[in-house]
Amino acid sequence: MSLQAMAIKVDHALEMAETQGATALRNYLKGLQEEATADGGSKASRTIVASAQFIKAQEMLLTLKVEHPKLAKVMTIVSWQVNQNPDSRVIVFTHFRDTADLMASKLATVDGVRVVKLVGQSMHSGEKGLRQKEQVGVLDRFRSGEFNVLVATSVGEEGLDVASTDLVVFYEPVASEIRAIQRRGRTGRKRSGRVVVLVTKGTRDEAYAYASSNKERSMRRGLLQVQRSMDREKGIEAGHEDDETKNTQKGQRSLSDYS
Repeated sequence: MSLQAMAIKVDHALEMAETQGATALRNYLKGLQEEATADGGSKASRTIVASAQFIKAQEMLLTLKVEHPKLAKVMTIVSWQVNQNPDSRVIVFTHFRDTADLMASKLATVDGVRVVKLVGQSMHSGEKGLRQKEQVGVLDRFRSGEFNVLVATSVGEEGLDVASTDLVVFYEPVASEIRAIQRRGRTGRKRSGRVVVLVTKGTRDEAYAYASSNKERSMRRGLLQVQRSMDREKGIEAGHEDDETKNTQKGQRSLSDYS
């Protein structure tokens, strides 16, 4: 079990390096050190922190002065949107709180951007989260235009009344088709919107993007089958059973209304 725990922790560190960047990885390794030295800290963390590979990784991070290329890409995308339409509302989704903190601080330096964070209620790295009342306050200020860019973790995906936006950016793809649909659904409500998903070539970003797309296609096929079945039942009740081709075409048209 300890070896499994070590593998999970190392795999998470690799994910930080591949998809999030140096700052997120630094913070994660720092958290491992704190866990290893704490009373009751896990054996897995102590073993990892004591390894030569961990020490070498930390030394490399000390001299590393670059961030993940997705960070600069987000700044460019958001800057273009705000400059094209100063009244725009933009949401940038990211899975990790550390990345949300870094993203908000970087976007705050972009001309025309007034950025605010939307995070969950749990404490992270000694920083308190936002209570539900505070979350609602952030969204009200975003909706009113006091802020035009919202950097959100998964708390912004569902359950809160987020205003319709002109642009939604995924800092990383998500493997869940439900979460991907919920994120995309934050734009294009009252007016045309745009969605940009950032995928780092050669990393698990590609696997997550493929998984989400594949699951969504499967969902659409399931909906089409249900639509066909309902159309056949309606045909029987009306006393004129349509042929299979007509049912299929009708089902596809009905489904496209929801696409």
